[in-house]
Amino acid sequence: MKPCHCGSGKERYELIDAAGIFCAFVCEDCEEAKRARYDPAIFESGTPYAVTGEEEYIGWNREDD
Repeated sequence: MKPCHCGSGKERYELIDAAGIFCAFVCEDCEEAKRARYDPAIFESGTPYAVTGEEEYIGWNREDD
């Protein structure tokens, strides 16, 4: 077990976006805060970004825009 860098002492795991790209190491205590540092659109499945991983597609063609 490798402890998380946040200082919780809990086991860390990889935070991966919808395209399968590594974002950070997190644990259950800090995942929400670290996830908030990124554009939420990168975690949405079924988007052009999730399929291609191309930044130009982040938030592209969102219904709420």
